[in-house]
Amino acid sequence: FLMEIALQPCGILSAYLGSSLILPADVNTFRNLDGTIRFHASPSLAGKTVAQKARLLSSVFSSGMMIQKYAFELSLEDRAFLSGESSFGYFRPSAMEQQTGLEDTYGSTPFDQKELLSLNIPRMPTAESSARHLDLLDELHFQAGGGRYGQGLIVGNRLLDGSEWFYRNHFYQDPVMPGSLGVEAIAQALWAFLNQGQPETANSTARLDFSNAAALQWKYRGQVIPSNRKLQFEADIKNTTPTGEFRQVLADAAFRVDGRKIYAIENISLNMREG
Repeated sequence: FLMEIALQPCGILSAYLGSSLILPADVNTFRNLDGTIRFHASPSLAGKTVAQKARLLSSVFSSGMMIQKYAFELSLEDRAFLSGESSFGYFRPSAMEQQTGLEDTYGSTPFDQKELLSLNIPRMPTAESSARHLDLLDELHFQAGGGRYGQGLIVGNRLLDGSEWFYRNHFYQDPVMPGSLGVEAIAQALWAFLNQGQPETANSTARLDFSNAAALQWKYRGQVIPSNRKLQFEADIKNTTPTGEFRQVLADAAFRVDGRKIYAIENISLNMREG
């Protein structure tokens, strides 16, 4: 939700400035490409009003597409708690269909099925159907000592059938899964990791935040559309303090659709405090 609050006004500003009006009519697919977020604080936002500022930094038209870069900031009572930059692009639909994804130097991180520990998947504690929109995982597993950094590996997946709710809502006449939901799935996996062996914590008053000295970075070079059937990600843990009153985990992640790597996430952090 923080990503959407931060990024949606960039798209609104792009439309307000008339960006698409100078483009050929068939250059009409709008996508977020990459970005960086720094968390300066993690205040409680319940019942509060969040102010957002978006500023266009550059706009370049070349080879039948337009790339724009924005700076953004979220604040509460005139104090910024989050800031960053992000790039967006206008493309022809044919360019979207030809995307090959991201370079996959490591491939899917190897792991031994016998070494995998199943993790309890966090669920919203309500029966309302709308709350289940954020149930993004079918399976979640953990390998101690695995992953690129030897600190542990989290593997998650979800099967799709093309009827998922987000296709009807994002975008109009251009159904695609929001990239922020992929990041959300990984954040939920980190939450499950911090809760392993302590399932009661998930439904307690624990306070979560994403603050870390390292900036969260993401790169999107592919999309999830109704014809796709499987989502999978691997989160390579870089640093962790999984026990005690203050628990934290920092990871890099690769997100795939039908086996192809389309998102790269660096320095995704989750902290859990009593509160």
